[in-house]
Amino acid sequence: NWGYQAAQQAALSGISNGRDWASLLSPPCAGGPPPIRLVSATAQSATVSLLQREMTLRGISNYTYDVRVLPDYGGGTISGYPPLPTRLGAGRGNWTSSEPAVGVYLSFPVSTFLMSFVGRSTVQISVFASAGVDQPDGACSP
Repeated sequence: NWGYQAAQQAALSGISNGRDWASLLSPPCAGGPPPIRLVSATAQSATVSLLQREMTLRGISNYTYDVRVLPDYGGGTISGYPPLPTRLGAGRGNWTSSEPAVGVYLSFPVSTFLMSFVGRSTVQISVFASAGVDQPDGACSP
């Protein structure tokens, strides 16, 4: 649960800090407010920064992560992501979002007590979480 929450909070940090506020300052289009985009580099940096802090707080140094950003107004699809099976998933798939979003795949070892009796003192945990930017009501297409 902690790994999933860390990935989820990191994704939320990415969409919060990575919003392209300049896109909201552009002239309004006919039919409503402009939709929100993400600045990929900013969103990714904020996500990775929070994820690294969380792992450091837990004293975990041998972990891997893969952060992806869908910056466009209408989101998109990334094939084969997450790259490996996750805690709640059956395998690789296609990550799809209909809004700008940040996806976080995190994998790390966890020490176990019971599994050590069968020669496996650690197990690898893999989790995936994503967060998206809800578009304003009535947002028009760019």
